[in-house]
Amino acid sequence: MLKKNPRQDRQDDLFRPRLENIIYPRHELVKLGALIDWDGLEAGLSRFYCAGTGRPAGSIRLMIGLYFLKDIKGLSDEEVCAVWCENPYFQHFCGETYFQHRFPVEPPSLSIFRGRIGEDGMERLLGETIKVGLQSGVISKGDMSHVTVDTTVQEKAVHFPTDVRLCHRAREALVRLAKEQNIPLRQSCRRKSKQAQFMANLYMAARQMKRARKKIKEARNYLGRVMRNIKSAVERGRCYRPLLRKPLAKQRSFITRP
Repeated sequence: MLKKNPRQDRQDDLFRPRLENIIYPRHELVKLGALIDWDGLEAGLSRFYCAGTGRPAGSIRLMIGLYFLKDIKGLSDEEVCAVWCENPYFQHFCGETYFQHRFPVEPPSLSIFRGRIGEDGMERLLGETIKVGLQSGVISKGDMSHVTVDTTVQEKAVHFPTDVRLCHRAREALVRLAKEQNIPLRQSCRRKSKQAQFMANLYMAARQMKRARKKIKEARNYLGRVMRNIKSAVERGRCYRPLLRKPLAKQRSFITRP
């Protein structure tokens, strides 16, 4: 169920000062909060909530404010919730009128909020940040002509140059190249190389590194046999030397000891 945003009461409390009276009005979070279209965001994201049934969730203004603060300050969900209870600027940014000593929701509510709004809601929040950046002059339209993507934490298919899998694939590439050039090979070592790759991975998973290194050496030897067959064919003039110079130089690094 959708919970209403913190009520903006114009009547002062006798025992509690208003947040706007104890904070610096030119603080960065105060200026940023004045630029954000909170009503528009609430209207756009309220469709992800059920209006009348279910347990009341955290208010949209609070969830959006916590999400922005989390990204601005580089905090985790638990950290931003803990700082919110101590920082009056955080509470004013999230729409509170008076200082609150207890956090109104649980920290898992942030992850639930992200799952609730999905990709459409996150794109709406991203669009609001871009609009605020243009209004404040932090970014310009020219800055949006290109995108810089940080792939530091992205998984990459990178293997060590002498990895047994790369040795097996290098041997397969040379066998295909020899077949295309009509180079006769005494043996392709396809079955033995595949078996050596399988056993090496099995031994490494079992932490039996001595046996694994032995199988890796066998895979390199099978690659070396194919390379020597191709080299002998080149020396006998059965194929064009410059055509195979680059592939052979590339595969030679796989049989070099680390």
